[in-house]
Amino acid sequence: MLFRSAALALHNQPLVVRGTVTRVDARDIGHASVIAIRTPEGQEWQFAVDDAVDMTPGHLREHMMFGELVTVTARPSAKGKELPLAVIITD
Repeated sequence: MLFRSAALALHNQPLVVRGTVTRVDARDIGHASVIAIRTPEGQEWQFAVDDAVDMTPGHLREHMMFGELVTVTARPSAKGKELPLAVIITD
């Protein structure tokens, strides 16, 4: 399974990925900590999730269960961090 990294997001440009949710790790009832997305082309992406994202783990799991697409806007990973940071997740 191929996981894309923020190294592909050059020059600190936002990374925008649309696809189906394949994994949701919850930090608590209101916040996801990590999500994985599969694009229609079959690419797999993993994102750490910013605390400010207002889509709950339960809502993300609904998208996963029904195969509904989401759009993730992320910042490239910070030095020492391996995953890009999702700052916006929309239906």
